[in-house]
Amino acid sequence: STSTLDYENLKARHVIKEHSKSVISCPVHPSQDYVATISSDGMWAMTDLAVGETAFTSSAGATTQCAAFHPDGLLVGLGCSDGIVRIWDFFQDAAAADLSIGKKGVSVTSLS
Repeated sequence: STSTLDYENLKARHVIKEHSKSVISCPVHPSQDYVATISSDGMWAMTDLAVGETAFTSSAGATTQCAAFHPDGLLVGLGCSDGIVRIWDFFQDAAAADLSIGKKGVSVTSLS
């Protein structure tokens, strides 16, 4: 599980329990209203930070290893173990494009 921290009193605000394995990345949405949790269980989840509820969970197909939001917040790039960067439409909960990077897994993504 992953906890979000309330910086004013340094206590856990919410505990995110959507994954069966370790969380390996947790980028924050540009609006700062959501956090994506990327897990070694192959799933990723979007959590609403205001209420601590999961907006959705999904699988990018191969194991998702990292993620980064586009600055406009509409897209997220998911780096996958199969060498694909999957561009995910945040609001449609669907893949918008797949970019083949190579045979090795993708460990870092950045969108601009």
